[in-house]
Amino acid sequence: MNFLKQLSRRERLILYACIIVITSAIFYSLVVEKIINTWSNLNLKIVRAEKELFENHRLIRKEKDISDEYEKYISYMKSDPARENEEMASSILVEIETLARKNNVTTTDIKPLGVKSIDFYKNYIFEVSAEASIEHLTKFIYDMQTSSKILIVEHLSLTAKKSGSDILRAEMRIVHASIL
Repeated sequence: MNFLKQLSRRERLILYACIIVITSAIFYSLVVEKIINTWSNLNLKIVRAEKELFENHRLIRKEKDISDEYEKYISYMKSDPARENEEMASSILVEIETLARKNNVTTTDIKPLGVKSIDFYKNYIFEVSAEASIEHLTKFIYDMQTSSKILIVEHLSLTAKKSGSDILRAEMRIVHASIL
């Protein structure tokens, strides 16, 4: 206190101003800045949570559509327990022949190669020889992969039927997966 009494009024004001500025700077760096950082982090978390909530809300609105689509595909994949392997194979052969006729593809040979049971599903495998133009073969393959049986072309080999002809000979391995 003696020290303050020795200072002139102007020096005391400058000293008080310096103390206030230093105290304010320390208060700002220790308290206010931490509050601002916490507030900023909370705002960022809120924005992320809002985005996630919006995405979840969008999925909930589509839940029925997704569920319907799932049921549609699962019914294709599940095999009826009463059906035997031969019945399933014959229905797949009928599907292949129907799609071939629809797309002007001549099937020269269709051989069932058997059924492979793998874990929780069965693969029905067929070897198909066919002849057609590239446009018809392409449409035939597309129709098989989008058919209700979900037929997958696992192997495809194309050769020209005759030299200079636009007719191709195709050798395909076609697979249908069925859930047990």
